[in-house]
Formats: sequence, C-alpha cells, structure tokens
Amino acid sequence: MLIPVGFEYLKPKNLAELDEAVRDGAFLISGGTVGVRLLKERIVRPKLVVDISEVEEAQGAKQGEGIVDLGAALKIYQLQRLSVNGPVSDMIRFVSSGIADPAIRTMGSLGGNIALADPSNELPVPLMLADASLLIYGQHRFHEEKIRGFIHGPHRTGLKPGEVIVRVRYKELDGYRWSYKKHFIRNLDHYVGISGAMAKVDSGKIIDLRLVVAGEAIMGFKYLAPERAIGARPSEAIIKEVAEEAVSGISPKSDRQGPSEYKVAVLKKLVELSVKEALGA
Repeated sequence: MLIPVGFEYLKPKNLAELDEAVRDGAFLISGGTVGVRLLKERIVRPKLVVDISEVEEAQGAKQGEGIVDLGAALKIYQLQRLSVNGPVSDMIRFVSSGIADPAIRTMGSLGGNIALADPSNELPVPLMLADASLLIYGQHRFHEEKIRGFIHGPHRTGLKPGEVIVRVRYKELDGYRWSYKKHFIRNLDHYVGISGAMAKVDSGKIIDLRLVVAGEAIMGFKYLAPERAIGARPSEAIIKEVAEEAVSGISPKSDRQGPSEYKVAVLKKLVELSVKEALGA
C-alpha cells in the first residue's frame, strides 16, 4: 500500500489564515478525492499540504435577484440538496446525484470538481451552459473569471499557484429546458461521453440553444452555441446538424474504452438525445 511522503498539514478557517498558510510549493486540496490519490501515489511530493475545505468564505449557498451564489467548498452531496430553484440549479442537483458513488459525493467539492478540469468531471457542464463566473482569491486579492475561459484544456485552467476558487455564481435561465446524457463504462470507471444541453423555445421557434460536450471522446470540455439553429423550428434535421457540429474535428484515441469511431458515435448519439430533449422535440 502506497503512502505519501512526509509533509506539513494546515487547515485554515478563513482567507486571512489561508494567506498565512500558503507559500511556495504548497499543495492545495478541498475534497481530496483526487489530491489524496496523487499524494499516496507520490505523483506530487509537497512539503506542505493546505486543506481549504473549511474556509468560511467558501461555504454556503444563497440566491437573490436571479443570481445563485455557491461556496466552492460545498460538497457534492450538498449540491444534491440545493434549496435554490431554477433550471440551472435543477440541472446541478441532477448531475450531482449521479456523480461516482456516495463516498466520492461525500468527499468531493464543487471547487475541486472545477479546478482540476478533469474531462470526466461533470459539474463544469451545467456551469458552462449557464456561463457561470468564478470568484478566485490569491495574493491578497479577488478577481472574477468566466468558467468558459477558465478551463483551457484537460487538467489545464487559469488557476495560478496559491489561488483558490472561493465562490461560483450563475444566473438562472428562466424559461429554459435542459437535458443531460452520459455514457459510463462502470468496470473501467470512465466516461466515454457527456452531453449537456439547454434551450429556450418560444412560439415554436428556437430562441437560444447551448451545448457542452465532455468525456474521453474529446478529452476536455467543448462549448457550442449553434447559430444556425436560432430562429428555426425544432426538427430532426436541426438536431442532426447540431450533433454533426459537436463531433466535428474530434479524433479520440483508440484504447480500452473502445475504438475512436465508437467514441465519436457514442458522443454524437448523446448529443442528439440531449438536444432533442432540451428542445422538447
């Protein structure tokens, strides 16, 4: 059994204590579902581990004037029980309830699910659809960044050393329908494809359509807003056109999750299903 190398452990209770705790080479964890594994396998060997799970400024959830404000330290199981209402929050509750297993949902946090930018992480999908903003703290100051620009690629984000996500904010999209589909190979513990869609249809015409695809098939997160669908009536032709655009240019590797063609076909079908449901077609 692997165990980490020796390190100092600090658990600040607020941002002031965090400022004092963080120094060069510090390794930050929140839920620790991935961070602890990296430590145990000695992939990372820090001299200092800073646990930010109890920082008070990153706790709780509130809603006002159509804006939902979530603490980044919220555990995934707490997101399942969000008391705020609206299409985006409904989608977050649904997505959270299907993440991994109860043990992971008890440990894992909202901020950690975003900060790692793991292609198999699920919470970035509804947040990208909502164009959520991240309140980030580091070096004694705050700044906001849109999640769509924050995630640069698989395991790559705009987070700088010593910075932490403190809060996540989004506007509820009243009048929107949503759908979320994924294909999970349980014995391999891996998502082949994930597709989330949100749409607004009025008087039989598409007013807005948003799509995010993720998972092994694209090794990242891809946001689309198919302009050609706007103003059109929901139809099989529109749905297939959006699905083609979603998988355009992706070329996943063939591996134990399946051949490249299989992954593309799975993702395309997931997109078709999610877009059709979001459009109410």
